[in-house]
Amino acid sequence: MIEDEPQIGAYISRLLGQLHGIVDLVGSIAEASQALENFKYDLAIVDRMLPDGDALQVVTALSQSPERPAIIMLTSKDAKEDVVEGLNGGADDYLGKPFEPQELIARVRAVLRRPRLLAPSVLCALAR
Repeated sequence: MIEDEPQIGAYISRLLGQLHGIVDLVGSIAEASQALENFKYDLAIVDRMLPDGDALQVVTALSQSPERPAIIMLTSKDAKEDVVEGLNGGADDYLGKPFEPQELIARVRAVLRRPRLLAPSVLCALAR
């Protein structure tokens, strides 16, 4: 999880712990990049506005990875154009703050149920 507010990060970590998950919490793009180099994750929950920039760049890079995790952006930057930009940038889901805990848990379960298959970059059609 990439979240720069320690109290929010601790709260979400406790919520995800109810799903029997192990949560790594980082507070910046730099820390996230380092963690992503060292570990493979099933899920990334990403706050968009961090002290060292817009985490959409992390989401875009993650979405292009062959071992991409499910990605949920959880952020107060939730205008319609922000949501569209986040989803087009590679997020699987986008949830605004403040949020309902039960909704976050439901969204986590939903994105983790989805297959992680990426479409090939070249599509072929055969005609007879």
